[in-house]
Amino acid sequence: MLQPTLAASVLLMYTATPPDLPTRVVHTGRSCVERWSLSKRAALPDLMSSNEQFAGICALQANWDGYGGSPIHADTALNARAALTVFQQSGVVPDIVPNPNGTISFEWSNSRGEAHVEIGKSRFVGLIQPNGTAYIPIAGETRDAGQYYTYLRSIAVVVEAVLYPPAVPSLTSSHLAASHVRQAA
Repeated sequence: MLQPTLAASVLLMYTATPPDLPTRVVHTGRSCVERWSLSKRAALPDLMSSNEQFAGICALQANWDGYGGSPIHADTALNARAALTVFQQSGVVPDIVPNPNGTISFEWSNSRGEAHVEIGKSRFVGLIQPNGTAYIPIAGETRDAGQYYTYLRSIAVVVEAVLYPPAVPSLTSSHLAASHVRQAA
C-alpha cells in the first residue's frame, strides 16, 4: 500500500515507509506538510516526477491529512492535469500540493519571489509575488477550455518572466578584446 508523505510542499510517494519518518502531518495553514530534519531528508530516495506526484495526489482518500481532508474531485483532477501539462511544456515545473478542501495547488519559489495557483472544479485563483513589488493576482474559470488554456499559458509566461528570467550573457574584457581584434583584421 502506498502511503502519501508531504515534504516541503512536494508530495513524495513510497512503497514502504522508512521507520525513521514521522507519520504525523502538521497543518501549517498554507498546505499540509510533513516535517523531518535535513539529515533524514538526505537519505530519502530521489523525488518522483511531477506526473507521479500528481497521480499520487489524485489518489488521496478522504481524511488523507488526518484532519478531514477532502479527496480530489475528478473535475479538479482534469483541470489540474491541464495546468500541469501547460506548465511542463512551458518549462516552469511547479511543486504540486493537495489542499484539505479538495483542490490542487501549484507553487514556485526562489530568491526572486514566489507564485501560487490553486485549481478547483470550476475556478482557479492565485498570485505571483516578485520580491519587493506588489503581487499579481490570478483568478478565472475553467469552464471554457480555450480561455482556460490561454490563462494557463499566460500564467506560465509571467511565472517564467518573474521567477526564471533568461540569463543575460555578460561581455568580459577578453570577449571585447577578441571581437575588437577580429574587426581590425
